[in-house]
Amino acid sequence: MGIEVKVIDLGERKAKFILSGVTPAFANALRRCMINEIPRLAIDEVHFYENTSILFDEQIALRLALIPLKADPTGYVMEDECTCEDGCALCQTTATISAEGPKMVYSSDLIMGDENISVADDRIPIVDLKEGQKLLLNAIIRLGTGEMHAKWQSAVVCGYKNVPHVSITDCNDCARCVSICPRDVFRLVDGRVMIGDDINCSYCKLCLDVCELQGIVIEEEPDAFLFTLETDGGMSASMTIAYAIHLLKERAIRLKSALESLAH
Repeated sequence: MGIEVKVIDLGERKAKFILSGVTPAFANALRRCMINEIPRLAIDEVHFYENTSILFDEQIALRLALIPLKADPTGYVMEDECTCEDGCALCQTTATISAEGPKMVYSSDLIMGDENISVADDRIPIVDLKEGQKLLLNAIIRLGTGEMHAKWQSAVVCGYKNVPHVSITDCNDCARCVSICPRDVFRLVDGRVMIGDDINCSYCKLCLDVCELQGIVIEEEPDAFLFTLETDGGMSASMTIAYAIHLLKERAIRLKSALESLAH
């Protein structure tokens, strides 16, 4: 049996899919790749020229760094891979803010030096400027990965579990499992207990504890995994999955090449 993917739910920022025909090691490699390995652009350095707001420079810089940016990461290279010494257009770009109170400064107030970069959400608050307060800064945007800092993470939530299968072998229709199940795996139809969507089962096993006849069986597929993914909006869920698979494929090719060279 080859690798198969069944998409259950796919949105702009969220995805749920079943990956089957793989080992737990491969499933975990894909999860870690989606969280830590995908290159992203984020604000990495901030130069303040004027800040008379209530917040310290460091607090504002942290908020700026955590604003997800929408951009194609292939347009830039990592700073440590660039041939320049002090930063150039290949490894970084800039964003500026010039604001005066009274007003709330939002992520939409960031003016990007690269028109191909935008914020994932325009209404992320940065600082509330009162009358007469000013904020003037220049931010440097660089490429990075989640293993370097959380601000470069693509997937903010990514987990998996073995695909569950729930079955009823003996039942007196007492319906205790229906009332105690927190995931609505069981349902009552015309007085009969039926299995609904068992993929929602969380293995809490509360149904096993209340079943009078011990007639409920919970099994799992050892080579099938239910993935749940959520991004911060800087990269779509589908692009995050595709990019992670591409990175894994590249590493597998490099590993194969290295092993073949050692054999000779």
